[in-house]
Amino acid sequence: MGMKLILAAAVVAVGTASALAAPATAEPADPNQEQRDELFAKAVREKGLRISANEAMDIAQSTCDVLKRGKPVYQALEHVKNATGWTNEKDITALGQLGVQAYCPAALPAS
Repeated sequence: MGMKLILAAAVVAVGTASALAAPATAEPADPNQEQRDELFAKAVREKGLRISANEAMDIAQSTCDVLKRGKPVYQALEHVKNATGWTNEKDITALGQLGVQAYCPAALPAS
């Protein structure tokens, strides 16, 4: 399966998935930030992604920055790929999905 097809599936999955019930924004002073971080770390572990929780959070938040700058989803997933060094598209997409769900669901382009 090609990266573009997976990216299209990621957009749909992120838009409809409910693995994390997080508010639309994550500001540094957000009183729910700690809970959001814990839920995100748990979801990363449950997906079996081989990455530390702190590194995953950093990558998720920087991926959100890519989307917030108006870049397309495929560039956000390329960012995940470059930041992790992973080649498994399923893992790249999973981390991207979880990060967007937790930290910036409103940053996704409308489908």
